[in-house]
Amino acid sequence: MPAKLKPLRRQVVVVTGALSPVGSETARLAARRGAAVIVTAADEPALRRFAENLGAGGGRVHPVVADLGDRNAAEKVARAAAARFGDIDTWINTGGEGGQAAVVNGSQAAVHYFEGRKGRAVVNIGAAPSEAKTFTDELRATLRKAKTPVSVSLVRSGASPRGMAKAALFAAQHPVGDLAVGRRGRRMTATETGIVVGLGALALAATAAFLARGPIAARAKPALARAAMRHPARAVRLAARHPRGAMKLLRALR
Repeated sequence: MPAKLKPLRRQVVVVTGALSPVGSETARLAARRGAAVIVTAADEPALRRFAENLGAGGGRVHPVVADLGDRNAAEKVARAAAARFGDIDTWINTGGEGGQAAVVNGSQAAVHYFEGRKGRAVVNIGAAPSEAKTFTDELRATLRKAKTPVSVSLVRSGASPRGMAKAALFAAQHPVGDLAVGRRGRRMTATETGIVVGLGALALAATAAFLARGPIAARAKPALARAAMRHPARAVRLAARHPRGAMKLLRALR
């Protein structure tokens, strides 16, 4: 099982294809949230301007000119990132101008660098979803066999650049596997959904039991049931945001 990942503000993050819509948004959000960011692209003047703009806003950003369609270039990025910030925690492949080859080369360079290190993540944003999934699954299988504790996630394309960037940064902090991104942003995986639904059911049951003890139970219980039925997603999200509160309420009812 992958080791626990660091909060983003304590991470060094490599973002490949940083001049693409998804790559630039990912780098921008990562820098804004406190991460040290290495940005890569083949267009040197444009990449340096982009890095300077992010750095002017207070971000820790360092550009590395490279076309990750070349395996040797991917290794160069890893060395430059480690030299600049001392380490790498997450490597985010956005494809960019290198397409699927850049995703493959970037992932392999990251895994080679991460060997023997805990709490690291590789996040692939699938430019070609079926190919990206096949490669990501194979990479996970290889790492499990080698017992290398690296979290590997795949963000499926299909949303706005900002939505995919948010999903990628979520995966940089949580070993969640595959993320399907809808028009409004990240959708939960099957595992996450099961956990959240369970927490939601727990919170609703605890609330119902609590209300049943008071004089307003006769009206409150049907109202609670109707609200849950009409807005199940909202109820589940609320419970997921406050799982400790739900557990405390259960303990209080014992």
